[in-house]
Amino acid sequence: MSKLVRATPKYRHHRATGQAVVTIQGRDFYLGPHGTKASKTEYDRLVGEWLSHGRIGAGPGATVAEFVAAYTRYAEGYYGKDSREWGCMKLFNAGGSSYSACNPQPRVGRRG
Repeated sequence: MSKLVRATPKYRHHRATGQAVVTIQGRDFYLGPHGTKASKTEYDRLVGEWLSHGRIGAGPGATVAEFVAAYTRYAEGYYGKDSREWGCMKLFNAGGSSYSACNPQPRVGRRG
């Protein structure tokens, strides 16, 4: 993990507006008037949320790729690398399979 990802985002003063600001994954979040208890509480909430999600995503601006990466990490731990489900996840992430390849549908037709 790079040094930039390991570092905790800084609580800063945006001089032009007088607001407190924190930048998480390149996106600025304005927290309210700089130095107030409310702005520090909002900073703690945003950074805590970011940390609890494995240092990805921040509020409503998280990307689809970030969610896919987070789910992939979750699935690896939940299903295990030797499971059928994990094998399908690898195929989907590589773009080499469709849903039906991992979940074949039963044949429909006449019996007898």
